Amino acid sequence: MLASDYLKKTGFLICFLLLVVNAYCQRSRSTSASKPVDCNDAISQTDMNRCAGQRFERADRQLNILYKRLMTQLPARSRALVVKAQRQWLLYRDAHCAYYEKTYEGGSMQPMVVALCKEETTLSRVKELQNLLDEPH
Repeated sequence: MLASDYLKKTGFLICFLLLVVNAYCQRSRSTSASKPVDCNDAISQTDMNRCAGQRFERADRQLNILYKRLMTQLPARSRALVVKAQRQWLLYRDAHCAYYEKTYEGGSMQPMVVALCKEETTLSRVKELQNLLDEPH
């Protein structure tokens, strides 16, 4: 067998193996991403990260619902003040949680810690907006 034939066959075999490994990885990644996670019993860091992200998303949805409700109940002058405050609050939340993002940078816990910070800060803002809703206008 000539050296060039050997190299061609070896190259073909390597490419074939890479395709097979890639297909396997894609399949296992897609099936694990679609599995529901019991967040009360999350063990792996990946699951804890996912659950923390879901809790933050839930808090963020709650915040947006309250904010929209508040906007419909306030007079125009008050709405402008709340809009301004909300924009400033978003900047604060992101800057505040950036500390944790930097502290845990490169670690597997980083997404969880940042999501927990954003969830906690968002739930605090939810209480503030709820108090505004409860006040007479």
